[in-house]
Amino acid sequence: MIECNLRASRSFPFVSKAMRENFINLATDAALGKSVKPHPGKPTQYIAVKVPQFSFQRLRGADPVLRVEMSSTGEVAAFGRNIHEAYLTAILSTGMRYPQMRSVFLSLGGIAAKRTFVAGAKKLQDMGYVLHATEGTHEFLDEFGVPSKKVEKLHDGKHPNYRDFLREGRIGFSLVIPERFTDNTKREVVQGLSDGYLMRRMSIDLGIPIFTNAQTARLFVESIASYTIEDLEIRSWNEYK
Repeated sequence: MIECNLRASRSFPFVSKAMRENFINLATDAALGKSVKPHPGKPTQYIAVKVPQFSFQRLRGADPVLRVEMSSTGEVAAFGRNIHEAYLTAILSTGMRYPQMRSVFLSLGGIAAKRTFVAGAKKLQDMGYVLHATEGTHEFLDEFGVPSKKVEKLHDGKHPNYRDFLREGRIGFSLVIPERFTDNTKREVVQGLSDGYLMRRMSIDLGIPIFTNAQTARLFVESIASYTIEDLEIRSWNEYK
């Protein structure tokens, strides 16, 4: 479900375009007390997806992690024959690059994120991606039979670490999810948070595609498994009926 207020929200025109119905006119008529027929909700042969666009590159030092406050500076809507085509078209339209190499870095903070992305990690393995992971993620994936190469933590000062991989241009995209407070000592969690922030910030500064949400990352993996960038067609809105 998505919020759709009777104000000049961004969701309202998006739903109008996706459903091919001028809901703004209908809302105005309803507000004026006119008789309005309910929208029949006709099935469509396409999917419409709206994704946020962020400006973390312009916000020096900002941690690209979404919280409750509004962080997007715009949105992109795209249509597709299915959710994967629509989502991939939309997210690439925000400026994110399609992965240039089959190499991914994973740092999945918290057990929930690890469990959520197991299927995505297996999908990447099937696609021929080389998985690089921090120690905790590396050990977790190993339990599920997903091979990965361990990457040292930044604050340990050991190599190879994430900075090394970025400097050498060896990462196609990254997934760095913040650690939450667990049964670990506060010092260990704070260290992990510090590492995570540095890795996320380095990714933004160097233009490496990065995800900080496991569900979104899994959808992205499913999308690139279904479509190469050459598969995405340029079609007008009127072609989606």
